[in-house]
Amino acid sequence: MGAAERDVPERTAHAPGYSVIGCEPAQANDAYLSLKTGELQPLESSDTIADGLRAPLAPRTFAILRRELAGVLLVSETEIIGRCGCCGSG
Repeated sequence: MGAAERDVPERTAHAPGYSVIGCEPAQANDAYLSLKTGELQPLESSDTIADGLRAPLAPRTFAILRRELAGVLLVSETEIIGRCGCCGSG
């Protein structure tokens, strides 16, 4: 269940009263799966236009995400392209 489908707890000490929610491509969803299972998951696919997220999640980064994020939302390639205005779509 993604963060948008449940109540998001207050999790961040940096901004009391606010929650930090991550976002990643559905086609490169290792952070989402790692947070959902509580264990670092391998990157099964990196076929995404979001090239900065094509690398696997490192243990140190995972620990930070577990501590700071209230959840992770998944987005489609169409949503990424539509929101960033890249690839001549926008």
